[in-house]
Amino acid sequence: MSGSRLANTEEQITGAGPDGEIVVPSYTFDSMEVVLSYTGFQSSPLLGVEVHGTVREVTYGGPDGTIISETEAPFESVFVVAETVGGYYVIVDEVPVE
Repeated sequence: MSGSRLANTEEQITGAGPDGEIVVPSYTFDSMEVVLSYTGFQSSPLLGVEVHGTVREVTYGGPDGTIISETEAPFESVFVVAETVGGYYVIVDEVPVE
């Protein structure tokens, strides 16, 4: 994880503190397609992976990580990826399917 996706995750953890709640998503994909993603006006396209499937979100709370709630819902999004210095790809952003 990198970029705004990492920043959002770190913000959620910091904001929750030791007694707060944290929502952890997990995904089951029915389909994936490599696409070009345009994230800004006149920006160069980035590599993205358009995904369709189901997201399961588990909300944990307190210092012992008690499960507070669980939900499942249909999911579609584009995970924008970028190559790192080491030559592998990481998710840097998530944008809606156009």
